[in-house]
Amino acid sequence: MNRITRYLPVLVCLATVAAAKPAEFTVLGDQKIKAEVERGMPLPAMKDGLRIDVAGFMIGEGKLTFTFGFTSKLPLKRVVVEDVTGREAVVMVDDPAPVLTKNYWKGNASPLPLKKGGSPWIWEQGDTTKVFRFTVSVVGREEPVVLFQPAVYSGRSKKQLQQLAR
Repeated sequence: MNRITRYLPVLVCLATVAAAKPAEFTVLGDQKIKAEVERGMPLPAMKDGLRIDVAGFMIGEGKLTFTFGFTSKLPLKRVVVEDVTGREAVVMVDDPAPVLTKNYWKGNASPLPLKKGGSPWIWEQGDTTKVFRFTVSVVGREEPVVLFQPAVYSGRSKKQLQQLAR
């Protein structure tokens, strides 16, 4: 897998909202958030002109890199993406000078070793659901836009990752 990067992005499902149902997710230990879900997959979070398009990961050279992206027509001041699945928020991306390219922002977290110590959730049985909090500061607004985006990583894709790690 030398210079070839294998992408296993978990793209947020782009389905119609008509059949979507709200689901509850626990974040930061005991807080509850709601997100729209269709056929077990979270739909893109949307609020105030922002739409989350990607909360996934890439694999390359023995490392796992979380990648995030959203669409916005609003001018941005700062973007912070945190994993709020556990008891404490873990900063994945902190972009103090975000750039929109064709109304799209993207950011990558620091690469993690594709090993039990670096990415232990990959070795857990079954599907894994993570919830990411996007805090987007917008030019001309005092309060940032906050969106929560759940992402489901299937047990099947995790088995493939386990094979790559060996």
